Amino acid sequence: MRLRTFSSLQARFRLSSKARSRKYARCCSWHFQAICAVACLQSWAFVVPGSLWSSFGRHGKLRELLRCKRWVATSDHVASKSGTFVEFPEGSAIALGKFDALHRGHAALADVAGGLGSAWLMSFDGMAEVLGWKPRLPLVAPELRSAVLEEWGGVQERSLPFAEIRSMEPEAFVNLLAGVLCANSVVCGSNYRFGYRASGDAALLKLLGEAAGLNVVVVDLVSSSLGSETAVSSTVVRESLAEGNVRKVSGLLGRPHAVVWRSCSGNRLSEPSNQPPGDGVYAVEVTALGQNIPAIHANLRIENQTATLDTSDFREGGVNMAGETLTVTAFQ
Repeated sequence: MRLRTFSSLQARFRLSSKARSRKYARCCSWHFQAICAVACLQSWAFVVPGSLWSSFGRHGKLRELLRCKRWVATSDHVASKSGTFVEFPEGSAIALGKFDALHRGHAALADVAGGLGSAWLMSFDGMAEVLGWKPRLPLVAPELRSAVLEEWGGVQERSLPFAEIRSMEPEAFVNLLAGVLCANSVVCGSNYRFGYRASGDAALLKLLGEAAGLNVVVVDLVSSSLGSETAVSSTVVRESLAEGNVRKVSGLLGRPHAVVWRSCSGNRLSEPSNQPPGDGVYAVEVTALGQNIPAIHANLRIENQTATLDTSDFREGGVNMAGETLTVTAFQ
């Protein structure tokens, strides 16, 4: 049971200008003690009965400090939607990032987290919709993510809805990590940003996290190639794919890039799950996802977003993959 979050909040509360009034400070202190007591009784779920909350709720300063909107209770239950903010298992080490590409930099974070406890990747979904970004295919097919994480030593992942944490200030986000998600250790890259309008950086995360009792480890960025000053990033992976440089992409990912096509009609592929390479001809290995069918080596031609496989290679393989969901791994 952790009360350190309340302690840090109370410290901020007492330093506020209004709290300089002795009468107001006594009132505020009583409110904090009552909330802490209720939180203890409810096993740190932060459940505040509606009648009690209605008494506290009129104090704007209190609401400001407890500004994590979805985990401030509004009635007799935690306001988190569908158990979104569920505690991580005891001994978990959480790596923070977007983790779209699952590239070598992400693998380095997972490796450090695995040395501190049970490794988890924590990212945020719905960011494009909230920020109005143009929709685009992911870099790793959803069907293949678990296989990559298994290769990394059985790393697990969880996504939180970006809409519910977007307005959190850095302090509130750290309180969420320490007090609600109950993380033991947190790992991030040196370029990590967090909080409303990305107002917090890795140094602030370490400062606030350690004050809240978290073990925070900041990891140096991984270079995209030997002697290069460019760090591995999902942006570099996406740009290299668009250029058709699958050899470079393999170096960035630490594995060959694979694309899942959900539809195969004859030798034509359609409905990719993730981003294919740009126009070009690629030597590939084709497998049927989830089927015990021998792999086929073929040439893949992509032109104007139309993907076709060399028909002769299909005939030589003697295997009919029409109608299957195919995983196409590009080697060169």
